[in-house]
Amino acid sequence: MGVIVGVDTLKDAILSRLKLDQGIHFADTLDQEFFDQLTAEKVVTRYRKGFPVREWVKQRPRNEALDCLVYAWAAQIVLNPDWNTIKQSKTKKQERQKRDRSFVKDW
Repeated sequence: MGVIVGVDTLKDAILSRLKLDQGIHFADTLDQEFFDQLTAEKVVTRYRKGFPVREWVKQRPRNEALDCLVYAWAAQIVLNPDWNTIKQSKTKKQERQKRDRSFVKDW
């Protein structure tokens, strides 16, 4: 199954969320390099044959963090996971494991 990813749209959404400080949470173990890569591109408008064309231009040599976040978000959109079901399943599994451990200890 092929999927076309609207990379420009997702980059716009990510960077506007970063500017507004809304909706993106990061692990506290990420270093400065990650955030430098996340903000390694900016959008510019250039004119070709009199028409405006928006394009993303690298400001730093590495931008893997931004690219990975774009494709991870695209994968989430395509897969459309049911987070409540996943959370319930995980909770049930943890309860089962806890119960099983106590059963072995009490044996």
